[in-house]
Amino acid sequence: MVRLSRNYAPRRRRGTLRLKPLRFVVLVSAVVFAAFFAHGQFIKYTLSKANQHLASSEDEDAARLFQRAASFPFSRGVGRDGLGALALLRGEEAEATRLFSEVLSQGSGRFGADPAVVLDRFISLGHYQRGLLYRDFLLSWRSADDLRTHYLDFATLALGMRELAEARRMLSNVPAADKSNELFRSLQSMADQFEQTFEMPVVMDRQLRPIVVFDVKNSNHLYSVPRLFSGWPQAGDKPGQLLGGLDTRDKLNRIVTTLDLDVQRSAYQAMKGYEGAMVILDVASGDVIAAYGTSGVDPFGFEFEPGSVVKLITYAFFLQQNGRVDGYVPKNYPSSERISGRVFYDWTEHGRIETMEEGMAVSCNLIFAHMGIEMGWPKLRSGLRRFFDDETKPYFFTPARYGKLALDPSDDYQLGRAAIGLDYIRATTLGLAVLPATISNGGVMPNPKLIDRVINLKGAAIRTTEAEKGRKVINADVVEVLTRSMVAALEDPRGTARNIELNQLTLAAKTGTAGDRPYDAIIVGFTPVNQAKIAFAFVLKGGGKAEINGAKVATELMNQLAVQAPAYLGR
Repeated sequence: MVRLSRNYAPRRRRGTLRLKPLRFVVLVSAVVFAAFFAHGQFIKYTLSKANQHLASSEDEDAARLFQRAASFPFSRGVGRDGLGALALLRGEEAEATRLFSEVLSQGSGRFGADPAVVLDRFISLGHYQRGLLYRDFLLSWRSADDLRTHYLDFATLALGMRELAEARRMLSNVPAADKSNELFRSLQSMADQFEQTFEMPVVMDRQLRPIVVFDVKNSNHLYSVPRLFSGWPQAGDKPGQLLGGLDTRDKLNRIVTTLDLDVQRSAYQAMKGYEGAMVILDVASGDVIAAYGTSGVDPFGFEFEPGSVVKLITYAFFLQQNGRVDGYVPKNYPSSERISGRVFYDWTEHGRIETMEEGMAVSCNLIFAHMGIEMGWPKLRSGLRRFFDDETKPYFFTPARYGKLALDPSDDYQLGRAAIGLDYIRATTLGLAVLPATISNGGVMPNPKLIDRVINLKGAAIRTTEAEKGRKVINADVVEVLTRSMVAALEDPRGTARNIELNQLTLAAKTGTAGDRPYDAIIVGFTPVNQAKIAFAFVLKGGGKAEINGAKVATELMNQLAVQAPAYLGR
């Protein structure tokens, strides 16, 4: 019994010793496999969440997760490509280059950032130049065949950078499955058009018709119809020229303006034979729908003496400060009188003026000069500065202003001159167009803009411009009085706008004559009277009296709009 027991025990121990190492190896292997699997799943999950944030433009969260993946033990830095892409999106090219170099030094590796997501971000934002840097990194990292699914995006970037040959090469190598893609067809069509015309649209009107194009052959910008914009700064890349104030991204995309080329042509035709500028505004939005100037006369920056159109401002703020008109009409008005010891001239002897509507219609200097004197300079200046604030306006290509008060009058004679728009005020055509737009818009002053949005090659907006809402500057009851006065300028037998031919249209207008001989002719107005759609202003340099040549231009403008853009006349 003892022998059996002693012989049995060692056999059990020997069997146990043989089984324990195997179990240990299996257990360790299972633990290692589970840890490896969990490690891989963690990295995979982290990168997946990072790409979700990247696609949603939640860049801080994406960066945090890419960094977590790259810093995790044994990750071999996966996710650094995502950090490099984010650096490029921020415009930090040096940091992106450093991170991409680290990725390349690791060898092939795996994608941290999904290239489709990154490329879509660059294209959607219109950052074609940065997108090409990312593309070059990908091509240095992976084989061309590995990246074929991204060739359509590569072609978009190349076309955005105006590299037609490279875009064509990429399009020809796009996988067959992607050639039924709408984007592929659109890019092919654009490439065909650019190769035929050697022109890429850069600045467009509100209907996406080209205004400024990029000349592919000569690598410069040109107006598609130069004569329509001869008064604007010349298009180009140098500072001070049309596109000089825009960043690289905007210039590589398409800038949609508020202009309507049909209205622009109408302004050009109306101004034929005269030197000067014209601006037409959409009353509902305040947008600039036409801005024409002859050579050297920028409709947004050229300043001149506005003359009698300023009487509308003087009259408006006189009424709003409870001024009484019974001391001004009915009354006889001579051709001149002495003010502050000097002779103050009217442009003619008006004789008997019965009403204020008649006084505005005949543009009596003495009435409005005395109104300004009665108000005093501080109050008159306050009203004038609402329109001529000497501020640069946003959403234009080049500095745009309404005008400014050049000097302060020192006596009643000078104050009277300021009240009728002489000597002390400098206005632009844009600034004068805002005046009838304000009156026709119920006294709310608009904030005109010229740049509406910037769109990428897919037609999606990458930047939009939202002008501030207009502010009320003229009371509703005063607006009614001003409108009647402007209509009287056409209907009164002595009205200064009586020579404008309307052909069944309705128009409210105010004329002005200013500057040195042979004088500048100025007219502002809006149409239709009861529900205005457009407001306009123009100046004819050396055009003489506004009631003659100014009336001819206004008549031609109405005729041209009736043919080329009748919707703006309510037709």
